[in-house]
Amino acid sequence: MIIKISIIFSLLTGIALNAQNLSQTVIATSGEHFQNGAASLSWTLGEPIINSLENGSLRLTQGFHQPYISVSSVNEVGSDNTIRLYPNPANATLNLDFPQSGEYSADLFDVLGRKLQTFKINGSHYEIDLKDFPAANYIIRCYNIDNKTISTFKIQKIR
Repeated sequence: MIIKISIIFSLLTGIALNAQNLSQTVIATSGEHFQNGAASLSWTLGEPIINSLENGSLRLTQGFHQPYISVSSVNEVGSDNTIRLYPNPANATLNLDFPQSGEYSADLFDVLGRKLQTFKINGSHYEIDLKDFPAANYIIRCYNIDNKTISTFKIQKIR
């Protein structure tokens, strides 16, 4: 009798089971959508940033409300053969070594993507003073003289 009940129960629950079908949706407290003939803009309050695109003076930051999610990577220390960044984690001073002497710049960002400081670099070595910054994770993006991104590093400031 127990076998018959377990078989009937298995058949009934097997019929009722369906796989989940999740669509890309966002539930947020606020947001808006604007559209004209050439472009559209959507925003959602409190949505995390996952990707940024830059073209000259324009910057587009994408979030999860976009139809296709693409994750951009950050070069880890040692993965880029052209620029060396050390020590990481850093306490007070961070060193940048470029493969050849020249004019470079570097931007320091917090993890929310806010630009904290820009450094103008002449030569092949530069020391960034981190004493005034709190212990946290940061992003450093290095540019050549043409303002093209050479490399991006994730760093950790300790103490």
